[in-house]
Amino acid sequence: MLDSLKNISVILCALIFVACAKNNDNNSQKNAPTPQGPTAQNLEGKSTDEVLQTKYNKAELVCNLWTQFGGELNKSNPPNDSFSVDLLKVDPTQGELKLSGKSQDQTVDVSIQVNALKISHVHHTDVDGTVYIMEHTPVIEYAYSYEESAIHINGATISGQGSGQRSVNEKLKDVALNFSSKTQGDIGTYFRYLDCSIETDIKPEYQDQFKVQKKN
Repeated sequence: MLDSLKNISVILCALIFVACAKNNDNNSQKNAPTPQGPTAQNLEGKSTDEVLQTKYNKAELVCNLWTQFGGELNKSNPPNDSFSVDLLKVDPTQGELKLSGKSQDQTVDVSIQVNALKISHVHHTDVDGTVYIMEHTPVIEYAYSYEESAIHINGATISGQGSGQRSVNEKLKDVALNFSSKTQGDIGTYFRYLDCSIETDIKPEYQDQFKVQKKN
């Protein structure tokens, strides 16, 4: 009988010890500090490359060219030509960038020269009233020129060329070319459309540096 009581006492002590150990472990987990993410660095005074490397997982200049013939421009179709420049690895001001597209008997050739890549503070209002507020954001200034082969519109032979200066902001598409020409009898329309954008992936600690205020 005495041995049985001793065994019961040993078992009870073991159970109490295990319960206390689990309780202490749970308390330790509750009291453990919550892991913190990286802290945003002050970007003031940093060079363009330093800001890009510090703030972004991805920053790319992307340009797309559509040349189509039909009833209307369909941008759900893939562009005829496009390019992407990794701004984290490549200086976009070095060399010309080329695009070319063809539809029916029309060919359009585009040259783009990036003149500057800089870091700015931008307050942009879109045509629909949406406001974009960007801090330490990349801005690209570029020049473009284009030439198109001769096409026949309403009995006339038309060829074209042109040029211009543009700038493009983060996550916003800048439309450099957007024009069309109808054929005789409205059989179809030739379309030329070029847009460029800076596509980015902002690190979590800098997400508040890109704000969008929708129009009410």
